[in-house]
Amino acid sequence: VVTAVCSGKNHALVKDLGADWAIDYTADNAVNELESNYDVVIDVVGNKKTSSLKEACKKATAKYISIDDDMPTTKKEDFQRLKEMAEAGQLIPVIDRSFALSEMVEAHKYVDQGQ
Repeated sequence: VVTAVCSGKNHALVKDLGADWAIDYTADNAVNELESNYDVVIDVVGNKKTSSLKEACKKATAKYISIDDDMPTTKKEDFQRLKEMAEAGQLIPVIDRSFALSEMVEAHKYVDQGQ
């Protein structure tokens, strides 16, 4: 079972991408929506260093990986597996907007707004 944590406006997107369940991190009851145990939690956005939801996620798994926590250790085999999945069409990139290199400041502002 895959559970995604995102804003409510992105629930349909993450379910289309394969999530079985979605939790709205902006909801007051988001922590209560977590299951008691996950094999792994991967925080790929890392907007906040700390939050009650992030702390609850850390307690719900033995393996928590976040881009906030230094550089995750990624093995060569992991990248190979991602390459194979991409070549097989099993990865679906979501790109809602792109910026020219000269627009780097605007791109960072866009991301910082949680877009």
